Amino acid sequence: MSCPACGSPDSKPHFYRLDMEIRRCEACGMMFQGPGSAARLDRELIENIYREYVGHAQQHLLLNADRLERLARLLGRPLNGLRVLEIGAGNGALGSLLLKAGADYTGIEPLPLCREAAGRLFPELAARLIPEKFQPGQLPPGSFDLILATDTLEHMEDPLLCATALPGLLAPGGKVYLEVPNEALLWFKGRLRIALGMYGRGYPTNPEHLSLFTRRTFGLFLRNAGLKPLALFQDSVWGNPSRIKIAFNGAPPPHILAASWFFRLTRLDLLLQQGVLATLAEPAAR
Repeated sequence: MSCPACGSPDSKPHFYRLDMEIRRCEACGMMFQGPGSAARLDRELIENIYREYVGHAQQHLLLNADRLERLARLLGRPLNGLRVLEIGAGNGALGSLLLKAGADYTGIEPLPLCREAAGRLFPELAARLIPEKFQPGQLPPGSFDLILATDTLEHMEDPLLCATALPGLLAPGGKVYLEVPNEALLWFKGRLRIALGMYGRGYPTNPEHLSLFTRRTFGLFLRNAGLKPLALFQDSVWGNPSRIKIAFNGAPPPHILAASWFFRLTRLDLLLQQGVLATLAEPAAR
């Protein structure tokens, strides 16, 4: 299996837990689940994680309202009138807010469980979701002013193939906004997740997270995709109560909520590289 960030065929085992095998690229250091990792095939567990994840509509709306405010600041303009493509629409919370903001929205969501949740929670999205995996050549070139993929690339078998296709879908002046989990210090973060009983059987990461980015490998990934970051930063996970409530299925223990407010005030989680990596990017000059 080739590295999802640089394409190198050379990797070695890096982290084992139960039936999860995480490999590390010898060329660039990118971490990813290899084909021998049985955890990625546990559809019952993965669908249960999705089922819990999509169910917390109010927390998703709060999380995405903050995301859109930040995005408008980065763009330096309101979102109304923009032709927007979201890859990985999930339960539809972000798409619903984009429609309310006046954007011309199209979403791609291949998972029936997520599409069902989106149609139930946000009926206005029903005719705007494409029920297929994203593929290069799927949509007309130059069709969008803004392309979003949040908490999506890490789930893909070949995220570089997806990201490389994005510049061709942008109209002149168009931008791409991406978010992925920062999996730096996985030995620490993974053991903490195991201790907290996250991800069902006690895995160090979501069993469907096939690519595990760090700030360095995410930057390399963007360059190889032909994208030039205009901003590259971290957003808090541990210090965001909405993210914590979603992660703990709506009912985090009191000590977890208290810890979340501690990290929200101190931003210590970001110093420890334990946030979400986010970028606003444009096509690199050819």
